[in-house]
Amino acid sequence: MRILVSAAILATTFLFAQDSNADTKYKYYSVNGRTAQEILNSIDRRGPSVSGVGAYATTYASYKQTGQMQKMSPNLCKVGDYDLDFAFVINLPRLKNEVSLAVPERKAWRTFSAFVKSHEEKHRQIWLNCKREHMAKVRKITASTCGQVEAKVSKLLDETRKICNQRHASFDAASRKPLGRQPLIKMAYGN
Repeated sequence: MRILVSAAILATTFLFAQDSNADTKYKYYSVNGRTAQEILNSIDRRGPSVSGVGAYATTYASYKQTGQMQKMSPNLCKVGDYDLDFAFVINLPRLKNEVSLAVPERKAWRTFSAFVKSHEEKHRQIWLNCKREHMAKVRKITASTCGQVEAKVSKLLDETRKICNQRHASFDAASRKPLGRQPLIKMAYGN
């Protein structure tokens, strides 16, 4: 059985944006089948994977950070106009010919598809929550040199990424039981 996972591709360059402007693109991979088992088999063949593990859907996040070092006095520096901008790509399954399904399978597919999309959008929200927390901490960073400030921001970014990845892993673990209760999964695996 595939799992729900979120993946992050993290890069550090500079750009400015707000949460509401976080770029989100939806990509779809085609699946087919007339039964729940055929649909899930198609997902197994065509679906995404993260680190070699098959997934029903994925959310990739890339980020760019902006800001300028501001020398406040000879012995005080901070980051001014700091922002952390995310771009997301959410990869979801799309059934080629939904009308060919019997009514129970069509309803199960729609429920499953909505569940997977909602799950991936929650991963997006986890990243945005991490962003807000990170930015609040960065705005408080000061040091006697701008090089020290830059090092502190870099270290904080690594810590934020680790914390956020733990949140994603916890969310995925908590989602396994609800995933197993999905009608499409039950139809396919007889649970």
